[in-house]
Amino acid sequence: MPGVSYPNNIPALGSQGAHSRTICHIGWAVIVISSLVMLSWGFDIEVGKRLRPSFQSMKFNTAFCFLICGLLFHRQSQSGETSARDSIVACLGVFLLVISGLTLLQYGLGWQLGIDNLVIQDLDTPPEDWPGRMSAGTALCFSLMGVAWLINAMPLRHSIVVLQLLALAVIVISGAALIGYIFGVQRFRLPLFSTMALHTAALFVVCGAGMLMVRPHAGVMSSAASAYIGGRSLRRLLPYFVVTPVLIGWLSMEGVVAGYYTEAFGFALSSLSSILVLTCVGWLGAGALNREEERFRSTVDSSPVATLMVDRRGTIQIANQLAHSLFRCPQGHLVNRQVERLLPERFRSEPLTFQREYLEGGERRMLGSGRDLFALRQDGSEFRAEIALNPVQTADGHSIIVAILDITARVEAELKVLRLNRIHKVLSGINTLILRAQALDALYEGATWIAVEKGELPAAMVVEHDKHSGLLNIRHAHAENTQLQARSLSGFETDAIYECLQTHQVVTRNNLAQQEGNVDLAGLVGQGIQALASFPLTTQGQPLDAALVLYRCEPFSFDQAEMELLREVAGDISFAIANLEKSQELEYLTHFDSVTDLPNRLLLTDRLRQAMIQADRWQGTVIVLYVNINGFKQVNEKLGFSGGDDVLRQVARRVGACIGQADTVSRWGGDEFIVLLPGQSAADASEVAHLITDALESAIQLEDGRDVLVSCRVGAAEYPRDGLELDAIINSARTASSKAS
Repeated sequence: MPGVSYPNNIPALGSQGAHSRTICHIGWAVIVISSLVMLSWGFDIEVGKRLRPSFQSMKFNTAFCFLICGLLFHRQSQSGETSARDSIVACLGVFLLVISGLTLLQYGLGWQLGIDNLVIQDLDTPPEDWPGRMSAGTALCFSLMGVAWLINAMPLRHSIVVLQLLALAVIVISGAALIGYIFGVQRFRLPLFSTMALHTAALFVVCGAGMLMVRPHAGVMSSAASAYIGGRSLRRLLPYFVVTPVLIGWLSMEGVVAGYYTEAFGFALSSLSSILVLTCVGWLGAGALNREEERFRSTVDSSPVATLMVDRRGTIQIANQLAHSLFRCPQGHLVNRQVERLLPERFRSEPLTFQREYLEGGERRMLGSGRDLFALRQDGSEFRAEIALNPVQTADGHSIIVAILDITARVEAELKVLRLNRIHKVLSGINTLILRAQALDALYEGATWIAVEKGELPAAMVVEHDKHSGLLNIRHAHAENTQLQARSLSGFETDAIYECLQTHQVVTRNNLAQQEGNVDLAGLVGQGIQALASFPLTTQGQPLDAALVLYRCEPFSFDQAEMELLREVAGDISFAIANLEKSQELEYLTHFDSVTDLPNRLLLTDRLRQAMIQADRWQGTVIVLYVNINGFKQVNEKLGFSGGDDVLRQVARRVGACIGQADTVSRWGGDEFIVLLPGQSAADASEVAHLITDALESAIQLEDGRDVLVSCRVGAAEYPRDGLELDAIINSARTASSKAS
């Protein structure tokens, strides 16, 4: 873009290696020419001293100083930017400054220090022109160069600027001498532009140009050496700027000398020609800038992101086509609008960094970094945006390039990945819970806690449906806040859960806020819940149905990928429920009789041993009653095994009604029952035995309505009196029952 320069990282003209090679070539050229001049003085070769007999000669001291300058350039090309700490450069600069400084002192104070003809005697120069002494202008140029190299050798902040300014001064002084030779002027009246040999002036111009190339990407040379349009245009037009005035002035002067026109007309012709040439040059420069402007606008339009250029007042100056499309504006409607209008009201109260401090600071940054930022379309809709600010300096002043990116899809994808990661954590936690949970309550409680804490859901619950009562019961619920956890199910939720349990399919409700007119959802939506999903945990045919209900704050947040993982979570919980039920059933069959539901031998043996341990500890007794049904074989033959099992269940209920809560009734086998009475006396045991006998004297009514008369014999044994081992005690009670009438 015309006049655009970026505040940081301005590219230099070519590489540093190319600059170093150019400086090296300049150094060698200066060394060769100065050496030839010194040899000419040594062998008295006139053409080496002066290019033409009428011209001034380059003195020996001048050639020697140029030799030092050549060595400085050669050293600079090797050390590069590290010359700021190069002691050799500093020593050569001091030597150059000493020779030229002493020469200036001789001119100023009229001294004769003897340095002019110290090596070679100058016999051709008249005494009034100071034989062997370099001119004052030459000494001044060498002094400026010596100071410049000394400052460059010091680690100063603006040393390169001083070097370049002094180099320009050397070029101006020596350039004036060259122009004088073009116009036939070899002697100036001003001391600053005193007589200087032609090849001396040419070498000074070359040396000054070489000094400007030491670090052209810094200091006053940065604009000219820039790879941008300004630098390229300046380098292209610089020859016209230098040659045109000299050429036109020379032609005008030659016309006056030849008598073609007067001096006034020659001056007017020279002025007019200069105006025409410079206008042409300016015309070419304007065309280059216009082409660059068009290229910049084309680049902005083809940018893959919405791009704006905003001035320091926050007014949009340029907007590409994608920006108009993003903000849904007709073409050209964004220009001259305030950029703040592209943000919602809640973001306009903050300074949008279009202040002078930010513009002059020149630092790139992201607007709204660290928080959610939204942009506002012309139709009033909002979208998540990422805005990058890049300050630039144009011909019109400081501006900002604003790149705007709609990141709605990216944010949604990131949120989706986060949700999936959370569900993976839930799945991992559920699998760990399955290995530890030993009961349904622990499984339900752990599952809801994991869903909320690791899955970052607002709430989760396990609901059971009792088929006998038809009611839904919340077995366990966990939520972010107590109000959400303590609430009861609404009618809307119960309908979804009933549908889930009846169809044994996942049921989702993804937008609760749009369920208009449903007063049941007021409390749920008021807690920020926007979606729910119900997952069946049990299969058909089981006596109890259960469902896992999960809640979300975002509508339509249960997407397909997440639902697959949640189905896997529900499947793992279902698997754990089935395993727990099988384990409980196996536990029951291991310790209880399948006919009477009484403790079997295994469980009775364990309880009897525990009672014996307690009796030993407290010096007590344990009474064991052995109950045997009389004629049970005939009952089986008469009623069949199903009828016999019915009789056993009735006997078990009647015997159980005769004992206390701390006592145990067990089916020992067949028609045998054992009653364990820990901590009771013989009198208490006798009373229990009479109660059992009396309870079994009345008729037993079976399920089919028939009556059966049974009787029993009861025998008792006491620990530790009748035995110290379990079998001994049981046998003693059995023997006692056989003796009973």
